[in-house]
Amino acid sequence: MSTWSAWVLEYAVAENFPLSLSIYGAHNRGARRAPFSYVVLKQNDNVVMVDVGFGETARQRQIAEDSEVTDWRDPHTVLAQIGLAPEQVTHVIVTHAHYDHFGNVSAFPNATFFLSARELEFWVKELALPPRLRTFVGPIDPADLIAAVDLSARGRLQLLADGAPQLFPGLDVLPAWDTHTPGSVYVRLDTAEGPLVLAGDNVYAWENVEGLDGDGLLHPVGLVVGSNLQATHVLDGMLKDVEEQSRRIIPVHEDRLRGQYPSWQSDNGAMVVEVALQSGEPSRIPIGSNLSSR
Repeated sequence: MSTWSAWVLEYAVAENFPLSLSIYGAHNRGARRAPFSYVVLKQNDNVVMVDVGFGETARQRQIAEDSEVTDWRDPHTVLAQIGLAPEQVTHVIVTHAHYDHFGNVSAFPNATFFLSARELEFWVKELALPPRLRTFVGPIDPADLIAAVDLSARGRLQLLADGAPQLFPGLDVLPAWDTHTPGSVYVRLDTAEGPLVLAGDNVYAWENVEGLDGDGLLHPVGLVVGSNLQATHVLDGMLKDVEEQSRRIIPVHEDRLRGQYPSWQSDNGAMVVEVALQSGEPSRIPIGSNLSSR
């Protein structure tokens, strides 16, 4: 079996993210810290990122400011924490086209990008609607869609029609249509310790798959463009993918990852979470700085 190493790297944070946005039905339950992160995967010479965060366009900075997302760090600084550079990234899987997942394409000059065809088509059509119908385009930066076209013209974009089982050995890109966004995807990954799911924004917090009060009821995220019912079925599929081990579903906005997996806080204050290591891959957690253990 081909296995992968995986790190979740925080690049910004919302210190007071309303719980009702993370968990459907969590009304009047306050707020919690929500890291904004992307995932770096490594298998031999393949360095694959799942999403790329946002960059420095005026539109992206305004969305972040409006959402009280702060402490942005550039990818060179973030990836250096695990001994890599953006130029070494060979491939990027984009789970969906929101600004904080698809907004920093230009920082990865050598990567081939994979994006759901229906995701790109939906947002292009949505932006063509009259202004009063653009309720859900708030997290979209039109410049990101233009960047997608540019990538395509340079042969660096592959549009996925129905996901991509075995896109790489031990890595499946699976559809999550009509959920958080109409063309969302997620990643199922083989690791030395068992399967992982990299959920994109279909899981913000473990309560989405464990229940609001630990009752086991599936609660989609509070921010859903598609169908809550369909989102619930996707969550059920994710649990089956990880053999019902909910903490092997990895949400990039879940602050408690650092208590579940080996992690450390870098000198710049961001969290680095080491979720899995391929055989022979050295740990990136400095000796003596572990905040948690497997």
